[in-house]
Amino acid sequence: MTLALKGECLWNQCSNGTDPNNFAELASSQPVPADPTAVKTDKQEKILDWLAKDAQAKALVDRKVSAVVASQLSDSQTACQQWEILAQQFSRNNLMSQYELQARIRAEKLKDAEDAPHYLGVFEDVCRHFIQMGVTYSNDEAIFDLLQGLPDIIEW
Repeated sequence: MTLALKGECLWNQCSNGTDPNNFAELASSQPVPADPTAVKTDKQEKILDWLAKDAQAKALVDRKVSAVVASQLSDSQTACQQWEILAQQFSRNNLMSQYELQARIRAEKLKDAEDAPHYLGVFEDVCRHFIQMGVTYSNDEAIFDLLQGLPDIIEW
């Protein structure tokens, strides 16, 4: 997302940079007129330009994220606010974490009847993590994975 926004010269709409000497990272904030009743043409143009760039940044974000993540964003939020939500979401929702959870659940095997609470607890834990990450993990997938971990021959 950072590269896409930088490529379109819209990164300033989402950046948190505060160094005025670093133009590429300096955060852009919406200009506000000192006297709202007497907005001058040049100030009005700056406000409209900022709003247009913010809309472009939000449109770019909407095109690049999944429907699940996009559903957490609001049109009333600025691009910066949307970026903060995305940063929080992707810190928990990276592909490696999903892969590790899926590998964990598929490697889990029921050992005996006494192991059942632990076995089911692992599935509940993984399902809870998937929900927190916003990952779709259907009941069908959960049942399939649960059945795959059962022993082929019961010798208890």
